[in-house]
Amino acid sequence: HFPFMGTTLKLQAHEGLSESCIENDVLFLKLKPGDQPSQLKPAFENWLKQEARRYIPAFAEQKAQQLGISDKIASFRFSKTKSKWGSCSPDGKLQFNWLIMLSPLEVIHYLVCHEVCHLLQMNHSPAFWQLLGSIHPDYKTSKSWLKQNGHRLWID
Repeated sequence: HFPFMGTTLKLQAHEGLSESCIENDVLFLKLKPGDQPSQLKPAFENWLKQEARRYIPAFAEQKAQQLGISDKIASFRFSKTKSKWGSCSPDGKLQFNWLIMLSPLEVIHYLVCHEVCHLLQMNHSPAFWQLLGSIHPDYKTSKSWLKQNGHRLWID
């Protein structure tokens, strides 16, 4: 079992699926025919990255549109880092740690909103936190959750 976007899923690996899918709280993870058990971790990580690439940009675009700054997003990048959950460059490049998908949905939303707000405020000034509160009112709870539990979001 593993956490995913606020739910708990059971993992079942299968050869021959056309694609991975979730049904009844079970992730049926597609493996290539002949894959060894050692391929399970890379396949799972690839699935998690794919889900991050599918969900996070769409949500970020929605929040940027809400703030009237859709044109400020230049690109999205996903990586696995031990100390950073996200970043925003001055030229609009948003980067996210795809392991955030193992956190509750509200925490994912907090992280995305946090980075989108940096498109307007490249600091953590009172104006930044006010802007963040305007699009994610309960950001303090999510920020606290991530600080307390972020170290647990890891795949060995």
